[in-house]
Amino acid sequence: MNEERGRRSARLLRLWSGLDALNLCVFASTPTRPLTIDRLTTLVTAVLGEPFTLDDLLTAGQARLDGMRAYALREAAASDGFPDLLSEDLPARLHDEPITTGLYEGAALNREAFARARRAFYEELGWAHAS
Repeated sequence: MNEERGRRSARLLRLWSGLDALNLCVFASTPTRPLTIDRLTTLVTAVLGEPFTLDDLLTAGQARLDGMRAYALREAAASDGFPDLLSEDLPARLHDEPITTGLYEGAALNREAFARARRAFYEELGWAHAS
């Protein structure tokens, strides 16, 4: 279950990144709004004058995410005195301190479940991760 959530999150991020790459509003787009994939690809095809598919959108999204991640990792590595910036781990308190109010009061993020979801997320995006 956690692995599937990680994969779905990566797919959705890739889609929304593709929309961002094309400067299309993610708030008007699928999966929650009326700008469906079919409408979107028809619109972009009309503007470009050549066929544009969902695969093209996802490829643009992946390229954007890869570039953003490479930049973030490069800048973190260049930050002398801040080696912790290279760590992609969440702060321990998110796992150790339960939520104090609201619907999820008493809940804390399970380390193992999160690690499985993150591993699936990274695999879906083709990114290597040590954990």
